Amino acid sequence: QCNDIVLSRAISLLKRLSSSAARMTALQRLIEKNSNGKTPFVIAIEKSSLKCIKYILSSKWLHRNVEIADFINADSLKTTIDKDQLDIATFFVSDTRRFDAIIQIQIDANGRLYNVLEYSIALKKPDFVRTFI
Repeated sequence: QCNDIVLSRAISLLKRLSSSAARMTALQRLIEKNSNGKTPFVIAIEKSSLKCIKYILSSKWLHRNVEIADFINADSLKTTIDKDQLDIATFFVSDTRRFDAIIQIQIDANGRLYNVLEYSIALKKPDFVRTFI
């Protein structure tokens, strides 16, 4: 539902779980794909929920337990560009660690691999081109 309050409470509860097995199961749910092949992160991008994106990417505790590449990957970047989520792309590149992850990602489109800049150019999205430059 892209509710940032529910997300923040869920991550707070994760921190306090006494069982490491339960914590690992819950963390796995944050990055696994649903029956439609989408992660919660990609769904938040599709629904323009910058608050949820910021909360996930700003949680130091979460990043000690989950790799950034589990969130910012080819699927999430492709969705960001395809859905014209410029504010989310701008937030992605505002941090050097996230930007480092972004420039290494290859997006598969119709059997051809693009980096984010090439993909933005191919789709004729000048605002994204400027953002990634």
